[in-house]
Amino acid sequence: MVKMPMQPVERDDQNVTRFVPNRIVQELLRTSTHDLNSIGAMGFTNQEREQFSQLDGYSVSGFCGLSYVSDEVAEDAMSLSDKFLETEKKKDEVDLETLPPFGANRRCIKCGNNTQWIKYVSEQPYMPYMKVICEVCGFAWKEKSLDAE
Repeated sequence: MVKMPMQPVERDDQNVTRFVPNRIVQELLRTSTHDLNSIGAMGFTNQEREQFSQLDGYSVSGFCGLSYVSDEVAEDAMSLSDKFLETEKKKDEVDLETLPPFGANRRCIKCGNNTQWIKYVSEQPYMPYMKVICEVCGFAWKEKSLDAE
C-alpha cells in the first residue's frame, strides 16, 4: 500500500501541538449521522484511520497513543512536531540590540502594546541571565545578566 501523507502541525490556543484539521472533514463529521465510534467500527485500514485522525485535527500526543497508529507513523509525527516546535522557538528569538530600553513605557516588539518592561534575575546560579517579560502579552526572552561578566 502507498504511504499516506503526513498532515502539517500547528499550535492551538491552549498551546497544544495538533495536526492542522481539514475543514471539509470536520464539517462532514459535524453534519453526518456517523460519529468517530461508528466510523471506527467500519472496515477501514489502519493507514486510512491514521490519515483520518490527522485530518480531524488530533493532538500529536493523542494521535501517537491510538491503537491503530503504527510505531513508524508515530515516530514520524513526533519528529514533525519536534521540528515545528524548534521552528516556533526560533521565531521567538529576538536580537537583543533591537529591544527598547527598560523602564518607561515602550511599545512591545511582539504585541505592539505600550507596556512596562519587567526584569527578573534568574534564581538559578548556573544560568546567569535576566528574563525580560512584557506585562501585556507575556512575551519573554533571556538577556545576559550584568552580574555574569
